[in-house]
Amino acid sequence: MAADDIRRLEEQLEAQRGALPRAFNESPQRALDCYDKLHRLERELAKARGEPYAQALDIGCQPSPSGSGEIFLQAVDGPRVFLFFANATHLDASGHFRDLGRAVVRLHGCSQTKFGYPNDEAFDGHPLAGRGFAGVGVFEVIGSPWEAELNRQNRVNFPETPPSHGLHHYLFAFKENVLECLCERIEVSITKEFLPTILEEWTDELMRD
Repeated sequence: MAADDIRRLEEQLEAQRGALPRAFNESPQRALDCYDKLHRLERELAKARGEPYAQALDIGCQPSPSGSGEIFLQAVDGPRVFLFFANATHLDASGHFRDLGRAVVRLHGCSQTKFGYPNDEAFDGHPLAGRGFAGVGVFEVIGSPWEAELNRQNRVNFPETPPSHGLHHYLFAFKENVLECLCERIEVSITKEFLPTILEEWTDELMRD
């Protein structure tokens, strides 16, 4: 993209940041709409610069912003799954995100995961901050270098092995943790079952595999 187009996007992004205080004073929905436009401009600018960016992903729910109680389970060569308290993705008539129960997310064809730091107080230090990463939520990282990095590492001892292609870099941002995974696909379900029941079911599956 031409330098003039990048400069235009930078100016639009700065103007949108300036519009945030007014949107907050108008209504919760107006603030959400203003943030959506801000992150859209961030993604457009990152794409124009040839940089990775975070694209919000609709999986039918989102992590609870007040705390998701996330649990991550994995086994060697077995399934990888994590759970979190899930909210609806749209405000209800009272201006709140409705509680849906727990989300159960299974990672299929997973090559690598990262789970832990940062929490929400340090999101501004994440490499994708200012590039579409909007805090607590679910994202796919477009233009991620992660798969290429693993392919380069693998070629050191296995130069004849064909590189992998088509893996997705997903990012789940919670209040206290971030989970990033590189996998073929994710499978999401919502349950109202008690946590011990969920854990027993998945522990049995981990043991079988």
